[in-house]
Amino acid sequence: MLLLYVDDMIITGNDSVWYSLPETVLSSTFEMKGLANYTSSGLEVLSDPQALISVKRNIAYAVHTVSQFMAAPRSDHYAAVLRVLRYLKGTMFHGLYFSSTSSLVLRGFSDADWDSDMTDCRSTTGYCFFLGDSLISWRSKKQSLTARSSTEAKYPGSCGHFSRTYLAPLAHKVVEQVNSWAEKHTNGLIKHILSAGSINSTTNLIFANAVYFKGAWRQQFDSSQTKHYDFHLLNGTKVQTPFMTTMEYYYQHMGIYHGFKVLGLPYLKGKDESRRFTMYLYLPDAIDGLPSLIKEMGSQSDFLDQHLPNQMLKARRFLIPKFKIEFAFVVSEMLMELGVVLPFLAGGEGLSEMAEGRKVYVSSIHQKCVVEMNEQGTEAAAVTECYILTSYSDEVDL
Repeated sequence: MLLLYVDDMIITGNDSVWYSLPETVLSSTFEMKGLANYTSSGLEVLSDPQALISVKRNIAYAVHTVSQFMAAPRSDHYAAVLRVLRYLKGTMFHGLYFSSTSSLVLRGFSDADWDSDMTDCRSTTGYCFFLGDSLISWRSKKQSLTARSSTEAKYPGSCGHFSRTYLAPLAHKVVEQVNSWAEKHTNGLIKHILSAGSINSTTNLIFANAVYFKGAWRQQFDSSQTKHYDFHLLNGTKVQTPFMTTMEYYYQHMGIYHGFKVLGLPYLKGKDESRRFTMYLYLPDAIDGLPSLIKEMGSQSDFLDQHLPNQMLKARRFLIPKFKIEFAFVVSEMLMELGVVLPFLAGGEGLSEMAEGRKVYVSSIHQKCVVEMNEQGTEAAAVTECYILTSYSDEVDL
């Protein structure tokens, strides 16, 4: 049998020729001292008992105690060493095991029974950490000092109870009120902008803005002339879509540019004679030319102003798709990509002057839009909501 630890090696057996062979082979390559014959107690055979601590840290006290008697060991000390070795052998395969399919996400949980001990009014706190599905660290400790005020200790727990008991119904009412406001100011086009879980106890303010437009074409389309034609999608496929057309008016507001055309469809004037509205439709010449056209639009700040139709041209074939589009996106993500980050810092640095004495920040900004175009005209609406949250400190002065 051969035992190896760092630079120490022990060989034992009943064949003197066999256990002298490793010494002969290793001496020809490495510089080493001759092996001594150990015939004493196990404490002498184990040259460094404290090396056991590197295997299991929970035997440190026992190993340190028995190591004090290495110079003159007795049978009681030898029995103690054997007891430690039996423990190591019996717990060789004990430990924290991790599943090969578990994730490497580290999660932590903590809790406290605030002021639960009626004798000394002290609290017990605890925490645990999971790596994936495996528990790797945990601790529970009773408070060593009593808080100067029981209110300070009970405040976080009371806030949580108040939030679950009283704020939850209020949040539901706020969601209903905001959605009702949006439906009213968009003429029913947008009915829902807030979900049930979008408001909680940290929500301080909600800013919302609605824009609504409804315009009738100056020259309306004949619905009996609407036919289905192929509409080409970005992925290369095509679908049947109703297209509007007119047989009476061939001349249209058009502009022809390199790689694309622009069509202007003016609306009737409203009560304000000084305001005029027109819808501009940009059509690439190539079926798959929309991505490059959008890229070209974003490359010039005045692209739209420089590419407006300025003349009446005769169209040989005039087809406009009839559609209704609904889409929503997170405006805050786009703003942060553009470098606007201060309002979204959870510490409240970006909005420090907005609410004196409190740290508030913008949690997120969302926008929902609807555009519908038919033979009579266009109806469109957009709603933007901004969530302002309060950043609370978790520290309690003890």
